[in-house]
Amino acid sequence: MKAGKRDRKIVFERATVTKNAFNEDVETWAASGGEFAHVIFAKGSERRDAAQESASAAATFIVPANTQTNGVTVRDRIMFDGSAWDIVSNIPSRERNAEREIEAVRIAQ
Repeated sequence: MKAGKRDRKIVFERATVTKNAFNEDVETWAASGGEFAHVIFAKGSERRDAAQESASAAATFIVPANTQTNGVTVRDRIMFDGSAWDIVSNIPSRERNAEREIEAVRIAQ
């Protein structure tokens, strides 16, 4: 895929867990990097399935394969278009591992 298709800026975030004054876990998200991505939104049937699960949406974010994107896990999330997206998978593309296909579901608000 040519870089021209990767025209949407995304930011990867990683959670840090600390304790508050009541010794409860507090999760804080911080940016861990960003990339330009080609975003493919789920097709009709997938959107309907996602909608049944708390009005969420699904998308695949195609990014270049590099040290940062290879290290993204399901414990991370993506900030895109003003919403947080939970990562559900990060797999190499069929393009000789030149890209990663990161599937994510938008967190219902």
